[in-house]
Amino acid sequence: MVEREGLILSNYLEVLRRRRNIVIFFFCLTVVIAGIVTFFTKPVYRATVTLLIDVESPSVLSGGGIDAGTQGYATYGSYREYYKSQMGIITSTPILEQVFKEFDLSSLEKYREEKEPLKEFAKTVSVKPVKESRLLKLNANSKDPSLAKKIANRIAEIYIQHNLAYISKSEWLNLLKNEYLRLKAKLFEYSKIYKESHPEMIRIKKEIDEVIENISRGKRSSFTEEDIEGQAAKSKYQQALEGLKANNVSIVAAAKEPVRPVKPNKVFNIMVAIIVGLFGGIVLAFFIEYQDFSIKGVDDLERIVDWPYLGQIPKVGGARKEFHVQRHPNDFISEAIRSIRTQVLFLDTKENPVKAVVVSSLGPQEGKTTFLCNLGIIMASNKKKILLVDSDMRKPRLHAIFKKKTDKGLSHFLAGQVEYKDIIVPTEVENLFFVGNSQPPPNPAELLSNDRMKEFIDKVKEEFDFILFDSPPISMITDATILSKMLDGVIVVVECEKTPKKALARSYKLLKNSRIKVLGVVIDRVPVSSGDGYYYAYSYSGKKR
Repeated sequence: MVEREGLILSNYLEVLRRRRNIVIFFFCLTVVIAGIVTFFTKPVYRATVTLLIDVESPSVLSGGGIDAGTQGYATYGSYREYYKSQMGIITSTPILEQVFKEFDLSSLEKYREEKEPLKEFAKTVSVKPVKESRLLKLNANSKDPSLAKKIANRIAEIYIQHNLAYISKSEWLNLLKNEYLRLKAKLFEYSKIYKESHPEMIRIKKEIDEVIENISRGKRSSFTEEDIEGQAAKSKYQQALEGLKANNVSIVAAAKEPVRPVKPNKVFNIMVAIIVGLFGGIVLAFFIEYQDFSIKGVDDLERIVDWPYLGQIPKVGGARKEFHVQRHPNDFISEAIRSIRTQVLFLDTKENPVKAVVVSSLGPQEGKTTFLCNLGIIMASNKKKILLVDSDMRKPRLHAIFKKKTDKGLSHFLAGQVEYKDIIVPTEVENLFFVGNSQPPPNPAELLSNDRMKEFIDKVKEEFDFILFDSPPISMITDATILSKMLDGVIVVVECEKTPKKALARSYKLLKNSRIKVLGVVIDRVPVSSGDGYYYAYSYSGKKR
């Protein structure tokens, strides 16, 4: 179990190593974008007013009072409905609309192009209760700190005025109700003495009608002092206002001009960007890995095919990659190819001689020709006479690589136009020869399957120590299959992180059904990193490069 868990962990780490560029790119992109947005966003300031709200008015009319037991020290939890109502009133449309007009906010660029500017303004105002207290925090946000302060204080003032007007109206209605009851009682007493037509009776009835009319008007939400009918009623209303000792809402701390912005929170934004960038990059790396069905390494090969594994070649860079082992004979890439050469030579036994092999790949541009040239140069360096044959008649390359264009190639020999000795061309590398094919024929498959091809193979086996045939991709063209049946076997080259697993499985089935001997498989263009093995850091001679 411990080994299995370690294997799974190592697989995860390998994915992150292989996809590290994606993680780094996503991380850097996220942090840079977050930084640009954060530091170029215009700051938003918040001004706060602290309000104290009692559930009832501390005192109502002079000479009257309320029970101290009903006042108490109520908590927010006990009267949350009342406080929620007050919070709704503070941010109600009438109050916000009055402030919006007073400060001419419609002229600001933020609201100028809005279809409903008042709704946008409402988003900048918020009210939050202070738990276990009778306090409310009224917040106003603005890019202008001075304006934020003015808006917050003005909303608080208007709310207090509205609240005082509401209390005044309530007390005024109570006075009218008491007056109505007093007049009705007086009318009843007078009715015992006077007739209906008596002036006193008429006067009392008129006063009752005025009280009823004022009560009806007082119940309207738009009630003001101008709505009161009758001088006596107005006089009583003024007496009621004078009798009010206090409002149940007061400002504990007025808003001050804010110094530090609340948005954007630079430290918070950058920290979030770092976390999102890191974990997002990791998730993206695993997602891309999940969607990638290419060959990554030996484990993928072993799950699909049972071919011998000859080795892997790191990615070769620079110009003239086909001559890398000649230019850098002691680096880790040359070591890898030298190791593969040894593996191939070990396959040659008396019972199963291996002298002429096909080097092919599953798809185009997977590095088979580069590998073939370097392998041939490595073999030739051991005083062996090596021949490279360009049997890829559809897209021949060897003549261009060795910069020796000839009018006589393999196709001419197979067509009976030239002799065998006319197509063997020496190269600049000692003991290394090649057969080119600068003019692609119209019928390569037919030429490769005729008797002259068998004659060519027999002759080169007699003259050379080892022959490497460069062929078209196995999965695309039948040329490689035709050649493989004539030769001692085929070496399959797959490109790391490119060759699809499905293509490998199809080629495996094709070669198995065709009874073609696969000498082994080579993984080409493996990305180089510090964790890939000691030979990446040390040369064959043991000297650190």
